[in-house]
Amino acid sequence: MDPLTAFGLTCNVIQVISFGHEALSLCKRVCRDGSPEPDLAYNSTHLNTLSTKLVESLDEARTSMKLSKEQRGLQDIASKLTDVTTQLNKLIEEVTVGGTPSRRKSAAKTMKYLLSYKRKIQSLEKTMASFQNTLNSEILVHLCDLESRNDFSKLDRSLQHVIQQYARGNRTITDLILQGTESVKEHVSAESAKTRSQLAANIQDLHLNASTADQYRRFLDSLKYNEMNARRSAITISSEETFHWIFDKSLKGPWSSFVHWLKSVDKDFYWISGKAGSGKSTLMKYITDNDEGKKILLEQNPNTTIASFFFWNSGTNMQRSIIGMLSSLLHQLLRENMTSVAELLQENSAFLYKESVFDWSREELRGTILRVFSNRNYSYCLFIDGLDEVEHREGQAELVRILDMFRCQPNVKLCVSSRPEPILHEFFKAYPKLRLQDLTKEDIRRYVTEVLGPFEKVMKSGKDEARISLIDAISSRADGVFLWATLVTKSLQTGITNADDWDTLMKRVDGLPREIDRLYNHMWSRLNQDQEIQDVYRSEAAFYFQFILKALERTNTRISLFELMVASEKSLDDPVVVDEEDFELVELCRIIEKRVTVRCAGLVEVVWSSTPGGIPWDKILQSGQGSTLSTIKDLAKNTTVTFIHQSAKQFLRETDAGKQMLSYSSKSDEECWSDLVRATMASALFSRSIPKPGTIDWGETANDSSHSELVMQIFVAIKEALSEQTEFRLLDLYRRTLQSVGASATFYCLTARFGCYAYTRNRVEQLESQYGRLPTETTTLLLYSASSWFWSWTQHLDIQDYQDKMAPGKNKLISWLLESGADPNLTVLGKNGEYETPFTSILKDYFIRVDWDIPNEIYVEEQIALGVQRFFDVAVDLRTKTLLYCYVVRNNDLHEWDWDIKCPNKPSWAVVIQVNCSWLTRAIRAKCKDRGRTEEKHLLAMKCDDVEPEFKVLQIFSADQHEESEWKEGVEYDTSNLVGLLQDRLKFEYDHEEMVESWEKLSAIVQERFDRSPGKVEESLEEWMIKKEFMAESRRLDDRGS
Repeated sequence: MDPLTAFGLTCNVIQVISFGHEALSLCKRVCRDGSPEPDLAYNSTHLNTLSTKLVESLDEARTSMKLSKEQRGLQDIASKLTDVTTQLNKLIEEVTVGGTPSRRKSAAKTMKYLLSYKRKIQSLEKTMASFQNTLNSEILVHLCDLESRNDFSKLDRSLQHVIQQYARGNRTITDLILQGTESVKEHVSAESAKTRSQLAANIQDLHLNASTADQYRRFLDSLKYNEMNARRSAITISSEETFHWIFDKSLKGPWSSFVHWLKSVDKDFYWISGKAGSGKSTLMKYITDNDEGKKILLEQNPNTTIASFFFWNSGTNMQRSIIGMLSSLLHQLLRENMTSVAELLQENSAFLYKESVFDWSREELRGTILRVFSNRNYSYCLFIDGLDEVEHREGQAELVRILDMFRCQPNVKLCVSSRPEPILHEFFKAYPKLRLQDLTKEDIRRYVTEVLGPFEKVMKSGKDEARISLIDAISSRADGVFLWATLVTKSLQTGITNADDWDTLMKRVDGLPREIDRLYNHMWSRLNQDQEIQDVYRSEAAFYFQFILKALERTNTRISLFELMVASEKSLDDPVVVDEEDFELVELCRIIEKRVTVRCAGLVEVVWSSTPGGIPWDKILQSGQGSTLSTIKDLAKNTTVTFIHQSAKQFLRETDAGKQMLSYSSKSDEECWSDLVRATMASALFSRSIPKPGTIDWGETANDSSHSELVMQIFVAIKEALSEQTEFRLLDLYRRTLQSVGASATFYCLTARFGCYAYTRNRVEQLESQYGRLPTETTTLLLYSASSWFWSWTQHLDIQDYQDKMAPGKNKLISWLLESGADPNLTVLGKNGEYETPFTSILKDYFIRVDWDIPNEIYVEEQIALGVQRFFDVAVDLRTKTLLYCYVVRNNDLHEWDWDIKCPNKPSWAVVIQVNCSWLTRAIRAKCKDRGRTEEKHLLAMKCDDVEPEFKVLQIFSADQHEESEWKEGVEYDTSNLVGLLQDRLKFEYDHEEMVESWEKLSAIVQERFDRSPGKVEESLEEWMIKKEFMAESRRLDDRGS
């Protein structure tokens, strides 16, 4: 078969598989929730078209008399795939027949899906996945051998390029082909001799550019997080003339010239200090936005990059953490410098696998920034605002240490701002600086004049002197604190609206305290002077204060307007389900925003992150401006309810007056925590994790996505503050919420994973009392969930110490489930798609923890050790095998499952190892011995002498070239150094010849081990329960009929 004919046939096969997966996803959605899916009809039609093209390509391929083994395999797949598409189209017809479905799927539809369609869909998915895996791992791997053939240069350039890209491991062949435009794919499928020349050149350019751009995009996206620019966007500059003096060369005074510092080659910080509310953040934004500063820097070096970060203590953890600062800075430094990105990816291939900011460590980010600074052709100027607002656990001293590392680079300038707190004052006092309150009197005067100007026409004339005196008084008494002037001016606007004259307004100013804390209390007292409304206003405001503070206290999460609305409305206690045409929830959000503005005396504000200013309600509320669902998503994603300034939060927490204000809340702390969980459920459901129609079904989302994890992490963080009754009520509510969208298939496994011992045991015992004892397979699935620690959710949220809080509950579940007959040696389909037993899962997790030796996670490691001890108290099979993944990269850059092994001959290796539980146990004991922990009780219980350890290298990859290096006969590989380093790292002796065995396919070994296992878990607890309910209902109907 002509190589290009084979390539065209391959493209057609992959197109059919791709659309087949989409069709199956749509089918599952229709089956599970009964909702109509208009895209399904289009998908079916297009699938028929592609299937017809596939048959045509297959007929053309069959004309070839000489076929290689691989080409015959490709032809066989194509032939079988035509039969699969026929089955799929028949399934589509079945699921789309019927009348208009109800909003929620009934129990009968659920049962029909579980007992009928589910198996069909799973069978088709498995078949197509098998075809795709074969294409990626066998046939096309052999196509790559064409690269080394003498006639490689004779192939079309398009095929040459795809083969080269695939051989280098840049992506799977599926991604390479499907990445192109639809027209290109159709041309490839219908390739003929007449069009080969032109098409080859087009595809070459398309894939080359798209491949590189995709790598760059994914790398930069791994540095981004949602709130990265929120704080900067929320800062408003009152006038274009404000702070213009910062660039005035002639300005004289007891401060350092900012312009001189910009031009200087000295390696000095420039420190902007000031009182709380003096406008430091506003000045920093003014500097970074102003073209004058950029012009001065570019005159020094045209290749100058400017980056900034604004710490925000009232924001999320990323907005006040060092890692949030570093990732934001690195993203800004690289987004316009693709050359540096290319160099970084070439030097450290591990960066290609970064998917989110949570894949980066602080040390990786710091080291990468320093690597960027090492390019002396570029200059960099960094502006860091609010050093005093850094997360207290990380500390100002650590932040200053990192910034000082950057300052020491010869091509880096650093301007910082903060309050003059002791640590910061001591460090920065010797550097160029200015004290902001010494310079802002005229800016405040200008601000007050502009704000009060529009009201001048409604005031009595002939009072210019009084107006000027009022402005002078505010400018003077503010003492350089912009926040004080802003709050006072707002008070005057209220007075003008009430028809106060200039003399009355002056009396208002005279009566205002000059300290911020006292001013807050004064504003609150004036608001609540009306006895008839003060109880209502005070109670509502106190709840808003309490709710925001509680969210920051344990979960470090921001509060959106939508979440505050859900928490405030008693009518939304149950899962929220709305029609797309129903704007009631949007209107409720608007009402809550008004209440916050009126009730909270100016201490709290609602910030719209998409654009400066308030929420654009006029646009949102216009008829036809999108669905309720999309509007709610915007309100949940783009709004933040927060304190007007850090000093307002401190006032409420630390002063007697602030604590008195909080005491007016009618809700207990437990009720507030409960409202927080409820609001998070609604927000997660409507905004954060809703899949696009036809792409991901809710059942899959509930198992792995951040939707379930988001709520459960917050729940675990606050669980100790809840009574058992409240805990059970909230978890039942969440289960019903997931049921409403068809996503509760593994809910009890979810609660077991997060250590909800009392709830999980209570609900399981209730089920057993109603339906009889659970099957061993089902309790084993719960045991596996309770025993597993390393999941993708471990870093989804910025919640402190939640793993510590869930650890005791996980161990209680392990003990109870083992006592109840769960099998520690039964195989389940676990994380990463790997078949494991509960015992191998926890033993491997413990090994990784011991190997990492993370000082601040000792408690979690100890809790895992206690769980391991409970397994050794029962009969565990030490012969059971499992896999260890060792991604070996340069510069000690480790990933979640990595061991740092350097090999001089090959700078970067990736190794997959198969071991048994006896080997894991010995390795754990050896590592603990090195750390002086041999007498610990759990180690003494880990007996493994009766079973020989097994260790076997399955695969070795070259991580630098991203290509699999197969062990071939006649080729010598110098791995002696690699073996020695493995021995040193793993603390165990191996024979070199035994270690390096023949090449074996990983998937085949895993499948073989699974097939030999004593049992497989294929049914979740919820599926078992539904079947029981179905059978019980059937018996009741039979009895009624007879």
